[in-house]
Amino acid sequence: MRASEILGRHVVTSDGRDIGTVFDIEADIRTDGAVSEIRVVRLLAGPAASILRLGFRRRDMGGPIGVRFLAHRLRGFAVEWRQVEEVGDVISLGVDLDELETLG
Repeated sequence: MRASEILGRHVVTSDGRDIGTVFDIEADIRTDGAVSEIRVVRLLAGPAASILRLGFRRRDMGGPIGVRFLAHRLRGFAVEWRQVEEVGDVISLGVDLDELETLG
């Protein structure tokens, strides 16, 4: 599977809630001798995921007041790869919204 097949896809929880699109992928690299393997650890999804990656939720981060204002009101979620049930037109999760880690 390629990152392009995941990035930008909508994520839907098992109770049918759309939590937004995947903004970023966190991965782990494992090396066994000459062979390296990249494994997806978790997905960052929702409107706040992009703002978080840009650093606008940090107290010491400056920037436009409007962006900082939004950064503290938007929600984002970290989705563990083991919580993903299916990757198709949307990414379907095997968990409800209340079981996801909230970003920020």
